Amino acid sequence: MPRLFLGSFLSSEQQAAFGFLKHVNGGLGNEWHCQVRWVAAEKLHLTWLFVGHLQEQAGLDLKEAIGQLMKGIHLSGELSLSFDRLEAWSVRGSPRHVVLVPGQPDEQFVALAEHLRRGLTRFIAEDSKKQASHPLVPHITLMRLSPHGHERASLPLTFAVESDHPLQHRRKMEADHLDFRQIKGLPELLPLKQKLDVLSLIESYSQADSHRYRILKDFPLVGR
Repeated sequence: MPRLFLGSFLSSEQQAAFGFLKHVNGGLGNEWHCQVRWVAAEKLHLTWLFVGHLQEQAGLDLKEAIGQLMKGIHLSGELSLSFDRLEAWSVRGSPRHVVLVPGQPDEQFVALAEHLRRGLTRFIAEDSKKQASHPLVPHITLMRLSPHGHERASLPLTFAVESDHPLQHRRKMEADHLDFRQIKGLPELLPLKQKLDVLSLIESYSQADSHRYRILKDFPLVGR
């Protein structure tokens, strides 16, 4: 069954710029005492809604439902997010993801994301409903971390995120601020302004030993 989500990719220029970070930060794994797996540049994206595995007909119905929801959308001006903070997300105290987050999400984006979530609830796969019920945390995952055996990763965390951070209310997850100056080349790329010109229905599938993404349909956000 196809594994689907709604997302927006970075522009090709932004992908190229962030793809360079992997090549100038080869020593991070040793510094942080963990395995660092960078997200491939062409896969860098913002997730609006994770749907999960759907049967083919349900996927077609989802595509139609998104189109109907988009007909009623009217935006006032450009839709964009400014990613200016770096966070480490941990599971049971073990850092697993390094992500970019916006300090202040655009109100139009938040409203549109919630509109889509409410309108597409019936399509969310059973094993993805819990994830979809949590407050949306706009983010772009830059890398995934794995511990070396029983050794816990040691990242240069600055301080815990604010008490109202959505992840602070999840039982098994937590977030901490990470000094972006620890990643060579990253300060020059921030803040990252992602123009949300297109919302895409994306399929995640396995090929050989990797996961790949395929756009099933684009829904323009410009001119609404």
